[in-house]
Amino acid sequence: MSPRLKIIILAVVGLIVAGILIWAVIKWQSGAAPTNTNANLEPLVTANHLIINDNVKVADTAVTKDNASTLDAAAQTEISLERQAASFAERFGSYSNQNNFENFRDLLPLMTDSMKAWTEKQMSQPRATGAYWGVTTRAFTVKIAETGKDSVSFLITTQRRESGADTNQTKSYNQDLKLTYVKTGDQWLVDGAFWQ
Repeated sequence: MSPRLKIIILAVVGLIVAGILIWAVIKWQSGAAPTNTNANLEPLVTANHLIINDNVKVADTAVTKDNASTLDAAAQTEISLERQAASFAERFGSYSNQNNFENFRDLLPLMTDSMKAWTEKQMSQPRATGAYWGVTTRAFTVKIAETGKDSVSFLITTQRRESGADTNQTKSYNQDLKLTYVKTGDQWLVDGAFWQ
């Protein structure tokens, strides 16, 4: 084989290898994990739903991308409360026999005095011990159920999953939670939480 032919073959092989490397780098970069653009729960707005994150949709919110930045204070408060209601429902409904009511403690600052008293009474009850048992709750939709001058109730559709020490025996079901907020001073606080 002549030296000229060897150089041509090496050049062709080098170009093929370079092409494969370039293709692999481009493919790897396009397959990289996307950054979470909803990390701050910034709402994505569609015609009839406010998408809070990948799982929660606030229904019947008359908001579009065109008017989202010019919402009046009442609409902004409504959207904020809907987002808070979804988050509250998930935390309120997620617990285990080993977390010592941390879910309730985290929510106390968001509750009225009467709701705090009820919650503290629940926390003083003896809890089950022994093998692990817990419930995980995910909120899927939030709808306004009732409104008043200084109150609003939301109906949150959730999916709940009960699990125990035996992970093969989990139970999943949908359950609604009715949350009632009242305005206390300049804050909206949860005054009632009722599983439906």
